[in-house]
Amino acid sequence: MADKRIPAARIRAVWLDETIAGTEAARRVGLTRSVLGLHAKRLGLPPRKSGRLHALSAAQRAELARYWAASICAGDLAARYGLSVGHVGRLAHQMGLPRRPSGFRGVALADYLLRDGMARAAAETRAAMRSADMVDRLNPPCPKVPA
Repeated sequence: MADKRIPAARIRAVWLDETIAGTEAARRVGLTRSVLGLHAKRLGLPPRKSGRLHALSAAQRAELARYWAASICAGDLAARYGLSVGHVGRLAHQMGLPRRPSGFRGVALADYLLRDGMARAAAETRAAMRSADMVDRLNPPCPKVPA
């Protein structure tokens, strides 16, 4: 059987590294996640954060909140962030987003993005037309001189 005497510094380093998952930390030192947890507890290290909320960046959490408010279906959100549908609901709850009623049928993400893009294009067109109208008012066309 292999010698499992792992230096405390190595356990401390992987345990406190929040950029890697607990399972990955355990794999790096050749232990299971539960045994790594026992070693960390014996060393007096603080517990690791649980859940995957920290796996999403702040920008992704803001985007998720925006999509949730726009009634995007949880299945599309799960596919976008590589999570399960249930995990999306738990993230929404942890983030303090409103609960969706049972049987809720959301909007497809592709449809939302298409409508959002069209709305942005329409707003840009309206702004350009207002700008062109303003230019016409400030610089009226020159009257044609009869020949």
